[in-house]
Amino acid sequence: MEAAYTETHWRPDLRAPLHIVVLAGSLAFPEGQAATSRARLLSLALVERGHQVTVLATRVSEDPSSPRNVEERGEWRGVRFLYSTGTTMRDPRFAVRRWVELRGSIKAMTWLVVRKLRSEVDCVVLLNEKRWTVWGAVMRLFLRVARIPWVLELCELPWTQRADRRFVEKHTSPLDGAAGAVCISVFLEQWAREWAEAHEKSVELRRVPIVVDAGEFERIPEARRPDTPQVLLAAGPGYRDELQLVLRAMEVVWQRRPDCRLMITGWSVGGPGTGPAFSLVRGASRPHGVVLAGYVPRARLLSMYAECSALLAPLVPGDSSCARFPTKIAEYLVSGRPVVITSIGEPARLLADGQNAFVAPSPDPAAYGDAILEALQDMDRATAVGSNGRRFASDEFDYSRWGECLEELLTTCSGRVQPNPDAGKAG
Repeated sequence: MEAAYTETHWRPDLRAPLHIVVLAGSLAFPEGQAATSRARLLSLALVERGHQVTVLATRVSEDPSSPRNVEERGEWRGVRFLYSTGTTMRDPRFAVRRWVELRGSIKAMTWLVVRKLRSEVDCVVLLNEKRWTVWGAVMRLFLRVARIPWVLELCELPWTQRADRRFVEKHTSPLDGAAGAVCISVFLEQWAREWAEAHEKSVELRRVPIVVDAGEFERIPEARRPDTPQVLLAAGPGYRDELQLVLRAMEVVWQRRPDCRLMITGWSVGGPGTGPAFSLVRGASRPHGVVLAGYVPRARLLSMYAECSALLAPLVPGDSSCARFPTKIAEYLVSGRPVVITSIGEPARLLADGQNAFVAPSPDPAAYGDAILEALQDMDRATAVGSNGRRFASDEFDYSRWGECLEELLTTCSGRVQPNPDAGKAG
């Protein structure tokens, strides 16, 4: 296990608050999944340091049949939010959807220009997109023309590194025009540094890991563990490889603990893109030992974490896994339950086997199954590992710890102060 993240001992001079805009295309706010949680908590960290933050979404996010966000503008714990579309609801008509997206982008740009003229926007945080999009290209060009500095929130493998990159992705970069970047992993920080050096660009870099509101878990009532072992995987249908690894590992677990149940949240039978994933579940030797919980309210999800014997967060080999750092790992850890991971990427760099997590030495089903069994066989040891994990996550991943680092980056990128040569500049 490597050393924990270092403290940022930066102290700004007294000044007016920063006006920060978190700009996104498709982002459910304030209720959503991992991307929403990260945007929400990074924004909150800045608000609690006295800055003004507005989350600006240019597309709708909600299915009218099951909406989570119905207000097109409002405030969450001091973080303002606005859907420039004027609505959060997705229209069933294709032509109307395209028009709403276009209108949302135009209104967002108009909104930004007006606030730029009023000196009410200092810097934009642009949320990372996995692939090159017309929307992203237009927004980057607009910000450059409007002379609004922007910082990339980099939390996924950049499209320049993807094996299936398209022609335009071979000749562009998500960092083109960025004043800085917030990198979620060492892998992404190193990539951004090398890109900046190769292109002779000055890009301010800061590494901010997964973040969590540790206090949110303190408000969850004490949960009673089930009499039979129960493990949980929180994953969407897009993570088919991780689901396949877990199901194959469960075959190993079921040989010794046939009573163990696997709970899967994040998708349900019949949902979009769930066909291939559901076929994997049906192919399991004990499909009745798999419970598809679907999408559950957040309060219930946090309670489910506390009710389980172990929480599963495997990463599979590949650059994509090395680049990302799943937000759910921080939530798992803060729940106090033992977490089972594979020895890949940022989680394995920070967590130690038998100390604050159970780490499978290789990402194959047999090794991962053995790691799950290790978490199940000794309750006292598992409890100790879970408690250590909770303390580690509360110390290292609580969002409030990263407000100063973000403040320094955004103040520098906005031009308020000169760059700190010791704070991670690339180029």
